[in-house]
Amino acid sequence: MNNHKRNRGVNLVETMIVVGIMGLLLGISIGLLSIVHSWMKSNETVVEISSIVSAFHRSDYNEDYNSFDMTAFANSGMVPKRWVANGIIIDPFGGALSLSANDAGNGDKSIRISMHAIPKAACNAIISNSWGNSLQSILVNGQKVSVFQGCSSSTNTVVMNFN
Repeated sequence: MNNHKRNRGVNLVETMIVVGIMGLLLGISIGLLSIVHSWMKSNETVVEISSIVSAFHRSDYNEDYNSFDMTAFANSGMVPKRWVANGIIIDPFGGALSLSANDAGNGDKSIRISMHAIPKAACNAIISNSWGNSLQSILVNGQKVSVFQGCSSSTNTVVMNFN
């Protein structure tokens, strides 16, 4: 009789099971990373808006809204450099953030921030943030919204008016 044990390697089925499990784990990891990345950008957008409004109120433009110059404000050093490219303030999603100041002449002054192509998660983070008494209104895709409505599109145009 032959009592020699055969050296067996890993067969193809076992290898395919391991590769399948690794693929499943990789897919889950990439999905979670995408969710975390989106959440971080949403929070960064809220921080950016707050910082820009604060910078505006600290600037000389706060006294004279009519002399407001977006490019000069962007290059003033009051807005973090990572948010500025070629004299334009860039939102965390890569779009241009426009800022305008309006003085109606009767003491009614406002700052308007507009952003385009904002993903749904970031849009919802913006409208659900507690902006305090300085926020006058938020428009999403041209419609006045409240926290309870939320943002319905996958990409949104957000316009915020502050005093």
